[in-house]
Amino acid sequence: MNIAINADVAFAHMLHQDKGNTNLSGPQEFWLRSTVCCQRANSKWLITHEHISLPVDFRSGTVLMDLTP
Repeated sequence: MNIAINADVAFAHMLHQDKGNTNLSGPQEFWLRSTVCCQRANSKWLITHEHISLPVDFRSGTVLMDLTP
């Protein structure tokens, strides 16, 4: 995780692994990228924006869920 902080604004970006089960395909596990933007207001940090993305093969247009860092 990488974090950048200024007086009242902070940004964090990271890779993290998500796991879960689906009714159709059973257990799933994949890595994704996440960016979170926060702002301090009234002495509390609030998430103001979050972006999550998976790598894509642009030739086929498919998500690459089997990659690892």
